[in-house]
Amino acid sequence: MIHSLIDSDIWNEELGLMEDQAHFEEVWSSIEPELKQTIAAYLDKIVQGSPSLKPEASMSLYIQKLVNEHARNRDKYVEIFEPDVMVEYQEDVDGFKGSVLSRQCVVIQRTLNSSSEALKDWKIAYKLAAPQKLYDTFYNLIFYAEEYNDKMSEEVLQGVDSIEATEFSQLAEDACYLPGVVGTGILSTVLNTLHPRLFPGQFKMGMFSLFILSGKKPIAMKSGSSEFLMVKDDIRSKTGTIEQEHNYYYPYQTFGLYSLRIYCSLEKEISDRFHAKFPDDFRYVLTNDFYDFICEVNKQTIQTLLGNDDQLKFKYSI
Repeated sequence: MIHSLIDSDIWNEELGLMEDQAHFEEVWSSIEPELKQTIAAYLDKIVQGSPSLKPEASMSLYIQKLVNEHARNRDKYVEIFEPDVMVEYQEDVDGFKGSVLSRQCVVIQRTLNSSSEALKDWKIAYKLAAPQKLYDTFYNLIFYAEEYNDKMSEEVLQGVDSIEATEFSQLAEDACYLPGVVGTGILSTVLNTLHPRLFPGQFKMGMFSLFILSGKKPIAMKSGSSEFLMVKDDIRSKTGTIEQEHNYYYPYQTFGLYSLRIYCSLEKEISDRFHAKFPDDFRYVLTNDFYDFICEVNKQTIQTLLGNDDQLKFKYSI
């Protein structure tokens, strides 16, 4: 997408296209051939990491490592976002912002402490955000996730094969975003950490990965840009280049369906090649790691897109 086209007819048309199922299938057909090759390279790398072990043992150990690492990080989020505790925070929303979010919520604490200049505007917006609005946003988010978890059984989830069926559009309707402060990056990180069975994370890395997998080209976009990138044509980097960041306006529900299909492809290859089963309770831990792999392999390309002037911004969820 082109940043200078915000709110134009082309902009609105492209946003609509990103939630169109027929367009999704067109893009998916472009992704599939590259996805198959990339999965093979990803699994090869895992096996090559433990050359003294049989491939099946290497994969088993790697799966356990991913699950254990996520579980340890999840404990920190469960402690501060447990539903009953969220209710108690309403008595002290200033403390919720100043202590819970700023000092104990890993994704926000890490972002606040970053020295990346690219996060300067976000830090200002966060500082100015009303504690009550922040509390309301996170309250809505946590209880949306609880309700979603209750109704989205594995049987129901197995039948999800459309953007609408993900039901992630409800996040906007339930006021789970706070413009300029709690966007899809933070939202998806919190949801994914708490409920890795249901919600994909690594939104920024996922956008760059989908850009790579789709052939780094626009598909049916009138602006001539990739739907997975935001071309900041009206904002010059320090090097004088036009930056292309991940598309932070991209619909989470569409990203969700891509991630679900990618997980299914990964799971099938792991089963066929290693006779192993990745635990569904942690399904999006696998896609997180896969997106990290793609971005690491294509790191130079992505850093060039970002303008090469602030390497730290590559690492954060905002």
